[in-house]
Amino acid sequence: MSESYSSSSDTEDEVIEIGDESHDEPTSKRFFRPSGRTSGSTSATGRHSKKRKKISWVFDQFYEDDDITGRITAVTTNSGGEMPPAMRHVAAKLNEEFDAKLESDWHVRCVCHIINRAVKDCETIVKLVVEKIRSLLKMICVSAVLRVAFREIQVLLGRRNIVDVPGLDVETRWNSMFEMIDNCFLVKDVFESMCNKEDFTAALGGLQLSQTDWREIKAVVNFLRPASELTTTASGSSYVTLSIQPLIYESLKTHCLSTISDTLEYGFTVPAAKRAAEAMLSKLEKYKENMNSPLCLLASDLDPSVPVPDIDIQELKFCIRQILIVRYGYQQQQNVEIPQRLGLLAAAKLVRAGSCVERGQIDEVDDFFELTKRTDTSYDNVLEWWSTSNKRFPLLSRLARDTFMVMGSSVPLESAFSDSGSFVTSRRSSLSDENISKMMKLRSWNRLLKVLNK
Repeated sequence: MSESYSSSSDTEDEVIEIGDESHDEPTSKRFFRPSGRTSGSTSATGRHSKKRKKISWVFDQFYEDDDITGRITAVTTNSGGEMPPAMRHVAAKLNEEFDAKLESDWHVRCVCHIINRAVKDCETIVKLVVEKIRSLLKMICVSAVLRVAFREIQVLLGRRNIVDVPGLDVETRWNSMFEMIDNCFLVKDVFESMCNKEDFTAALGGLQLSQTDWREIKAVVNFLRPASELTTTASGSSYVTLSIQPLIYESLKTHCLSTISDTLEYGFTVPAAKRAAEAMLSKLEKYKENMNSPLCLLASDLDPSVPVPDIDIQELKFCIRQILIVRYGYQQQQNVEIPQRLGLLAAAKLVRAGSCVERGQIDEVDDFFELTKRTDTSYDNVLEWWSTSNKRFPLLSRLARDTFMVMGSSVPLESAFSDSGSFVTSRRSSLSDENISKMMKLRSWNRLLKVLNK
């Protein structure tokens, strides 16, 4: 179920997702709101104040209309500067008026927005060399003669796969900038041949890149590639869980430190890439607490594909047991009656489930960590793993369900709202908000049924 709150104002939409915890049937409440960006000479403080008030108003309408205050677990938002104070205000109001018992980690920051902010800090450092590539591409793209020559030179160079001129980037989208310079480096020899050709010296001579420039472009591509791949993973069509956030933090942090210390696997880097790594590392440290919040770490601990250090297991077991006791009435030792005589099939099922007949008792938490002592990488969907393990871990599976329903990224949700653009066209411009919402739900359910029926 979803509710949408929109405005006809000409602003960019921002997405908020609310995790709705219900032990009978978990759902996810989602809506988007206008960003409230203003123009003119309004100060940043004033803009943030207006946006915080607008966020609070939307939440007031949302929890009053839908009566979900007693079941809210977390909220996933973008990483706008106005979000933390607005979420603190909302949490305080929910705790005061409805005794919601929301913790400090109830506000989850979209991991893709965090990566975007980290890369944006790097862009200013590599801006000069990127602008050189962009200027060269612009000159070739606007000339039909140069575009044809670009393909002809590839034939002369003996290239098997003839490609068109790489596309220009969208300057507000860093991942398109990465794709642009990555694609350009792949045809580096073509650009060099064109710039050295007498016929094009007048048009391209002043735009030719030096070997130092190409070396820097290669280093920048190598440095940004992990961020691009992680963004693609976190913004894919699969359900992105919270457990991915600590992993992304550690991965990018390690990559930045390796770049700074010049210990990369691909052998070399340049000063600009090192400065970019320092800038990214500084931004990651700013979001360290968000990406390693108790809720994110709990999700990571409940993900069988994520290894848990032996030194942390005992403390981790204690913490999880406390959560299970408070929320689900967990008892550490669960008596299990084992029949004296087992049929062959029943015995085989118990062995496959990892049950210990000699013990006569099974502790759910111990059993889980014993089973996942060796990380299970045979699956790519943690939700499916818990769905098939819910009988073996009845209480832990409920905790996993209530934890993993909180998304680590809001990008799939934003994509769902962007998808609504295919409904509203010049010929169907009079659709009501209600009908658009219904059509989006029907399309989503149809896709789900196709997946389930495979």
